[in-house]
Amino acid sequence: MARKQRIHYRAALYHVMARGNNGEYIIKDEQDKKHYIDIVKKYKERYQFKLYAYCLMDNHIHMLIEVSEVPLAKIMQGIQQVYTQHYNKKYKRTGHVFQQRYKAVVCNKDGYMLHLVKYIHYNPVKAKIEEGLDYKWSSHREYTKGKGYHTDIESVLKMISKNKTQAIKGYIEYMKGQPDDIEEAEYRVEEAQSNTPRTK
Repeated sequence: MARKQRIHYRAALYHVMARGNNGEYIIKDEQDKKHYIDIVKKYKERYQFKLYAYCLMDNHIHMLIEVSEVPLAKIMQGIQQVYTQHYNKKYKRTGHVFQQRYKAVVCNKDGYMLHLVKYIHYNPVKAKIEEGLDYKWSSHREYTKGKGYHTDIESVLKMISKNKTQAIKGYIEYMKGQPDDIEEAEYRVEEAQSNTPRTK
């Protein structure tokens, strides 16, 4: 059966998730992680999409992307193909690196952007990685430093305050949540993905 073609929504916000084939570690070391984010940056410049958050774990990645004219399918096809070529050449292997198709869910921007960013940045905390939120391979530190090296932090920070200094302080405070806030973030992600608020 042919795969269902993805529909392109201009200016849509997507929570993108891609996992290693058979749960394998696909971004094994710092060199791999740097190479992956460099590829993302290259395609970001080429296709003019916005990247609001990312987290590169050993066996999966998360990104929060807003597309423009170029469909997400074309963006991700390019990123994944280039990384697969790098990975197979480096580790002298052939075949798939990523698990079938990546998962991409259209999300509601209004009121949910911060929850989505938090959910992505909390991945290392959930995985019990020692650095926690200070994990090197997420965009969290770009927000705390107020410098978007790879990500478009300004739009998200302005949701907190038009004053950048206050916005950064507000972001840091927002990210101090206890573990139960992680669960709440997951609920918010479900709401954002379905575009249907959860009733209590």
